[in-house]
Amino acid sequence: PSPSKDSIRNILKKVQDMYPTLRSFAWMSPDGVNLVTTNPVTEGRKSTQPDQFFREAAGEDRVVSHVYISPYSGDQLFTIFTGIRDSGGKILGVVSCVCVVDKLGQVLSVQREKDAGISIIDKKGIHVWRYPPTEYKPEQRNWIQFYPMIKDALAGKEVLSSVISESTGNR
Repeated sequence: PSPSKDSIRNILKKVQDMYPTLRSFAWMSPDGVNLVTTNPVTEGRKSTQPDQFFREAAGEDRVVSHVYISPYSGDQLFTIFTGIRDSGGKILGVVSCVCVVDKLGQVLSVQREKDAGISIIDKKGIHVWRYPPTEYKPEQRNWIQFYPMIKDALAGKEVLSSVISESTGNR
């Protein structure tokens, strides 16, 4: 039997409460409509990021959006989509959640040796976040121009590299 909307919402809220960097969990239909969300205002609305959603529906297991600015809070965000399929591979729906970039430090702030750090780039190769924090000028955020191997990583190839930042001197 199908669980009720309240049951699904409670599950989504419990997961959201476990991970403070994530918010706005949603269960979406295969055509991108928010069926149940932790933010009831968005229920019944179509996904605002259809390019990622339809790539998801076409067969990718997981899709992470580019970084965008929330028109409501001004926060830097990205969305993670995960397809839910039946045993035959047919898409039943998609679970999505929004990640708040400024809260990543709560889970990723791992002290590294010397001046080494942890960085996250979006699917376009644009630098999003670093620990320890480092300020970058807009022209320093396009990491594909500084680190060509990032193109391979974004294309799904395994890449292992240690680099010294040309823009900051950090490792």
